[in-house]
Amino acid sequence: MTTTANLSERIANLSPEQRELLMQKLKQKVGIVYRPGSSSENASSAIDLPKEAELDPSIQPLAVPGEFITHPDTIFLTGGTGFLGAFIIAELMQRTQAVIHCLVRAKDPAEGQRRLQKNLESYGIWNPEFSGRIVPVLGDLASPRFGLSEAQFEQLAYDIDVIYHCAASLNFVFPYQALKPMNVTATEDVIRLASLVKRKTVHYMSSVSVFESHAYAGKVVSEADLLDHHEGMFLGYAQTKWVARKNDAERPRAGFAGLYLPFAFYFRR
Repeated sequence: MTTTANLSERIANLSPEQRELLMQKLKQKVGIVYRPGSSSENASSAIDLPKEAELDPSIQPLAVPGEFITHPDTIFLTGGTGFLGAFIIAELMQRTQAVIHCLVRAKDPAEGQRRLQKNLESYGIWNPEFSGRIVPVLGDLASPRFGLSEAQFEQLAYDIDVIYHCAASLNFVFPYQALKPMNVTATEDVIRLASLVKRKTVHYMSSVSVFESHAYAGKVVSEADLLDHHEGMFLGYAQTKWVARKNDAERPRAGFAGLYLPFAFYFRR
């Protein structure tokens, strides 16, 4: 069985020539122009991941009041056009009475609503009753503050009670810097949003790839484990998820009401 940990170890053991050939074939496969010795390739092994995981000092959760809310009125969710986000929307619709504000790329609210509805329909979980409780938030995960103006961002922080951060860019070819805006900076903006106006519970969807380091090979790991090892991490995706998870791991101590890091996908028959 191939895991991200032993895959990383196998890649790390390749000769420079073998690694160059592998990267060339992978990048050509997805239509990326490959230039041997490019800065994006070399940067992957030179990233100071612990330094990258340092949170922007302007984010100060303890400076705002907050409480753990078990029955939220308003939820902000990212990743609503993806697989996991679709099922979380459906579950939240059934288990709560909350209005769900969903980040979505669209030219107008009507298109955003259609994209979210079409995604849930594709998995057979759409219910027309959902329409009145889904509010498209037009934006882009890769842009600062999700592409919202400062006033829009602050208004969103005022309106919502809980955050579900499901969105990420999953790509095993792109280097760290290419994935950082979607997987690292966006997560920091989620923490920023959760710390603005009032503290909010953050439900953060991580990945088993945070244990890609060969230090975890053959070991049993759990969601509660601290990320003490990053050595040997090769995949840019795993690096970004490690940084985001390491960043979030310190947030409960900073005053968040709660943080959840599910690693498993749940399928409905």
